[in-house]
Parts: sequence; C-alpha cells; structure tokens
Amino acid sequence: MSEQTTLLIRQAQLDETRWQSEPVREPDAGQLVCAVETFALTANNISYADHGTTLGYWRFFPAVDDWGVLPVWGFGTVTESRVEGIAAGERLFGFFPLSSHLLMTPHRQTPAMIEDGAEHRRELPAVYNQYMRTSADPLYRPEFEAQQALFKPLFATAFVADDFLAEQQFFGAGKVLLSSASSKTAMAIAHLLRARADVECVGLTSSGNVTFTEGLGCYDKVVSYDELATLDAATPVVYVDIAGNGALRDEIHQRWDSRLKYSCAIGGSHWQARSDTPPEHGPKPQFLFAPTHVERRVAEWGAAEFQQRLANAWQDFLPLAGRALEVTIRQGPDAIGQTYRDLLAGTNNPSQGYMARW
Repeated sequence: MSEQTTLLIRQAQLDETRWQSEPVREPDAGQLVCAVETFALTANNISYADHGTTLGYWRFFPAVDDWGVLPVWGFGTVTESRVEGIAAGERLFGFFPLSSHLLMTPHRQTPAMIEDGAEHRRELPAVYNQYMRTSADPLYRPEFEAQQALFKPLFATAFVADDFLAEQQFFGAGKVLLSSASSKTAMAIAHLLRARADVECVGLTSSGNVTFTEGLGCYDKVVSYDELATLDAATPVVYVDIAGNGALRDEIHQRWDSRLKYSCAIGGSHWQARSDTPPEHGPKPQFLFAPTHVERRVAEWGAAEFQQRLANAWQDFLPLAGRALEVTIRQGPDAIGQTYRDLLAGTNNPSQGYMARW
C-alpha cells in the first residue's frame, strides 16, 4: 500500500510545521483517490493560512487537534475510482491539500467538472469543491499548466475585484492604489484596470521590487512603500489591500482620510504585520470574499455567461502571465517545506513562480 505524505501547519503558529505519513486510504463505493502531482505555491497560500480560521480554509482538509492542512491549486490524476463515470487516469485541476493524495466523494459530475461532496465540505463555497476535467476544458493547455496553477485562481479574484469596483464606478475616485503590487493577484487586477480609461492604477511595493513591478507594464505608476508621501493626497483614491499590512493601511487611511473613497481588503501577504484594530481615519475596510461575488454574478448572468467572460479575460491575460514569471520547480518534501517557509517569511523572489512536485 502506498504512503500519503502531508504537510501539517500549526494553525496559531504558521511557522511551526511537521510532516505526516500514513497509508493511502482505500476508496469506498462512491469514492475515488486522486494523486496530487503538481501544484503552485504562492503568497496566496499564505493568505489561506492566515485566514484559515476566519474564512474556513482549514475546514477543507481537516487535520487533528490544532494542526491544519494548507489548500493549494494544482493538478492531480485519479489513481483508483469506485465512482461510475470517473475512470482511473483522469486528470483534474482544482483545490487540493498540500498532500500527496486526496480521497474524494463526488456527489455531482458533468462533462466538464467533478464536485466533491464530502460531508465536511458541503457547507463550504462550491467554487472550491469543483475540479475541472482537463480533457473537457477548452482553455487547458499542457504547456500552460504552470501558468494555470499559479495564476488562474488568483485571476478569478482579480476579475471579481475589477468587476466590483467598475460596478461601483470606483466610488467616485479616479485612482486605485494597489499594495503588494509585485504579487500575482495585484498584477492581474492592474492588467484588468489598465483596460479602463477612467481610472489610474498605482502599484505600491517594497523598494527592492520596484524595478520588477515597473517591468510588468501593467501599472500607470509604481511607488515604493517608503515613498508613499510623494503621491498627491488631494486626489480621491480607492485602496485595494493585498498586503494586509496594518501599518501601511493606517498610513494610507490617515493620509487620504475623507478622500479615500473605499478601502477594499483582499489578501494578507504581509501576514505578520496584520492588525485587527480598525483604522482611525477614512472608511472602514471591507473584505471582498470572491466566492460570494462569483455566486451573485452567476445568478445574474448565468453560469455560462460568467465563465465565458472570465475565459475571455483570462486569454487576454495569458501573455503577461507567460512573461512575468520564470517557473521554478520545487521537488520533494524538503524543497516544498522550504518554499512554504520562504513565502511565509516574504523572502521569495517575485520574478519566480514556484511549482511543487512530489
């Protein structure tokens, strides 16, 4: 019997980890086993861990006691199936645990996707429970697997953020400030905003990442965090917070105050600098939970129309995704664990896209 390897993370102490090995469970009737083969590791995964309790990310793949299993986006292959219509060898893309295997209990399937109906997942957002069948996905290309894993889930969040802000007419502001501008989510939002003539997009990043971020070509202007005072505070702005840095957020709120028309919280790449204390100036930050907005748009537009709009935008973004990052493969538990620690510490190179394999 093969072994299942899983990285466990202490939920209240994200830098405390340990590896767990156990036999791969045999599927019962109505279940299948999927071998997780390759997956992305990005700052987005750190946001999942940081919000694991408040937003339920630890609930997708429960561990024991106060340990958690980190969700990752990637590809897997069905190795054993006792589900009619799903054969061993089928390749899937979706939300996997940072583990070598996943036992699934599909309760719905279409030619395009399989939905895991495991009891503990049924109350969680459906978008995370759906696994795309690569054989039926018109956008799937084997040569773009890395870009799909690295960017596609983040791009969906970016698509939602762009749509939400445009729907609100940017709350009357003509400028958007994006923190953590070198991140994949931020560059995707900036790419989408660049197509809108009525708004300027300013990227905020660390001084060491300014050159890389400017080279992306998707921002109207890039400013380091320590040069924030050079920006005109008399101009109304919207702040899109991907860093989750409390001190930076408070500085922006204080500097723009009533001219900050909306404060949109999305990520937490600066997880150690997070603050739960509301800022004293400007509007109360509002968290944008992408699955909720997706469900609303699907209800309004229909699932097919939503997917088509997302697909069109994704195709337009692919050239930037392809040139923005150099894909780096991290092979085996030791390398995977080190990559997680690098991302947690914020010492990773923004020009590198990390793909992990067992």
